[in-house]
Amino acid sequence: QRKEAYACDITYGTNNEFGFDYLRDNMVTDVVQMVQRPLNYAIVDEVDSILIDEARTPLIISGPGQRSTDNYYKLAKIVPHLIKDEDYVIDEKQ
Repeated sequence: QRKEAYACDITYGTNNEFGFDYLRDNMVTDVVQMVQRPLNYAIVDEVDSILIDEARTPLIISGPGQRSTDNYYKLAKIVPHLIKDEDYVIDEKQ
């Protein structure tokens, strides 16, 4: 439904809707899952309210992870025993 709305010539919505859709689009693993299309222009009603007042409230997407954290704890025990240049190489970009 959102993808269809963004496909229209004009899409009306709140700054929070557009903001969260943008954040979710940047979290997808496949471009097909994105709902927004490239944006060209925006007409913003009461832009002062959005840029000043609502800027104090960050848009945050959070929730429980989909995977178990057990592997992180297992790897945290192994990592200190790894030997540089034998078990891993650091690629430092200069």
